[in-house]
Amino acid sequence: MAPQSDTEPEQAEPETKPSPPSPPSSQPLRFPPTEEASLLTQISHHKTLATTHYTSGDYSLALESYNEALAHCPEYRFFDVAVLKANVAACLVKLERWGEVEDVVGKCLEGLGREEGGDGEEVGGKSDEGDDKGSRAMEQSDEATDITNLTRPDTVKSSISEKHTTQDIERIRIKALLRRAKARTQLGGWAKLQGVDEDYATLLQIPTLCHADRRFAEAERRRIAPRLEEAKSREMAEMMGKLKELGNGILKPFGLSTDNFKMNKDESSGGYNMSFDQGGGKK
Repeated sequence: MAPQSDTEPEQAEPETKPSPPSPPSSQPLRFPPTEEASLLTQISHHKTLATTHYTSGDYSLALESYNEALAHCPEYRFFDVAVLKANVAACLVKLERWGEVEDVVGKCLEGLGREEGGDGEEVGGKSDEGDDKGSRAMEQSDEATDITNLTRPDTVKSSISEKHTTQDIERIRIKALLRRAKARTQLGGWAKLQGVDEDYATLLQIPTLCHADRRFAEAERRRIAPRLEEAKSREMAEMMGKLKELGNGILKPFGLSTDNFKMNKDESSGGYNMSFDQGGGKK
C-alpha cells in the first residue's frame, strides 16, 4: 500500500489575509524625557554659539549654528522649531538670500499654526489683548529672536509640558511676517509684491502688533501699491504679447492673424463681444 501522503491530496492550508497596514500617525514620535533633555542641551549649546556669531556680525556662522540647533530639535516642539526658523530667516535677511527667507518663514508660520492646534495654516492672531510692547519697527526686525523656551536640562521636565501663550506665538509671527515681507519686496514682481501686501494685511489683523509696526505696515502697503500696479500691468502686457505671438503662429497658415479678431466691450452689460475683421484693421 502506498503511503498515505502519496494517495491522499494534501489539505490546503486556510488562506490568511494580510492585516491592513496601520494608518500613519498624525503626531510625530516623542522622545523619552531623558533623551529630550539631552537634545535640549545640544540645542541650547548651538543656540548660544549662534547668538554669539550673530551679535559679532558673522551671519554665515550664526546660520550654521541655528541650523545645527534645528537638526537636534524634536519636530513635535512646534514653537521651538518655529522660533529657530525665525532666527534662520533673520540670518538670511542679513545675508540677502531673499528666496530662502520666503521659504523658511513659510515653514515657521506653519509651525506656529500647529502650535495653536491648527493644521499649520498661516493665520493671523486671534487674541483680543493689546500689547504696546509688541515687536520693534521693520528696520530692527532682522535681529535674531531670543529662544527663551529651550530650557536647561534641570528644568526640562516642566518645559516639556509647557504651553505657549497667544502672545508668545504672535510675537514670533510678527517678526517672521516682517522678514518675509522685506524679502518679497526685494524679490519684486507681481506675485511677490502681491505677497508683500498680503503679509502686511495679515500683520495689521494681529491685535498685539505695536503702534510702531502698525504704522510701518500701513506705510509700506501704501508705498508698494504703485509698484504692485506697475508690475501687474507690465507682466499682463508681456503675457498678452506672448499669447498674441502664439496665436499668430497658429493663424498664419490660414492667412490670418490676431489682428483680424477684435474684442468690443458691451457698455450695457460690461461684457465683451468678439468680431472678425477681414482686413485686420487695415484701411
